Amino acid sequence: MTDNPDNTRRNERNTDGTFAVGNPGRPKNARNLATRAMEELLDGAGETITRKCIELTKNSDLGAIRLVLERVLPVRKDKTIQVDIPSVKSLDDVAIALQSVVEAVGAGELSPSEGATFGGLLQTILMHFVRNSLKNAWTH
Repeated sequence: MTDNPDNTRRNERNTDGTFAVGNPGRPKNARNLATRAMEELLDGAGETITRKCIELTKNSDLGAIRLVLERVLPVRKDKTIQVDIPSVKSLDDVAIALQSVVEAVGAGELSPSEGATFGGLLQTILMHFVRNSLKNAWTH
């Protein structure tokens, strides 16, 4: 191996184990090889596995059922939701959209935590508009 002044190898790790410059590590949402292989094996076999699990319930093998179903139907961390919220293209639109989120929570269309998530997104948009307004005020 040749001497490298910054103790790195291209696209690998530093000698202290951290990622070298230019190597961000695994891409976001990437799965490791074993997980991908298991997903490919299970792809399309969900119905067959579910039927087998139902058959095993008759024999009371609950541990096997839980293990298999957790792999086939993992618990979702988030769910997608559909809510009509007005388009936000200006600072004034943020207040209108936030009001519609509050109304959706009040009507039971959104849970309070979903409403808070939407509120956080709207807050981010609001901060974007405020930053741009301040930047424009300073440059003009």
